[in-house]
Amino acid sequence: MDLDDQNLSGLNLRNADLRRAHLNGAVLRNADLRGAKLAKARLRQADLRGADLREADLTEADLRRAKHKGANFKKAVMTDVRGLE
Repeated sequence: MDLDDQNLSGLNLRNADLRRAHLNGAVLRNADLRGAKLAKARLRQADLRGADLREADLTEADLRRAKHKGANFKKAVMTDVRGLE
């Protein structure tokens, strides 16, 4: 799924299946991504500020240069995530 550079701010994407999605440069500010499946998703330079990613599966996701200040990753699966410093 190609969602590169899309503005998805504030959307309810709870439990969405976004495995292998291309979200490079996407704006996901304050989006509800609780329980979302983001395994192997490409989120390079995405804006995740304030996003709710509780219990999301980010296995092998690429978050290089993503903005994530204020994002909630509580109980998220973060196995082999790239780029979260």
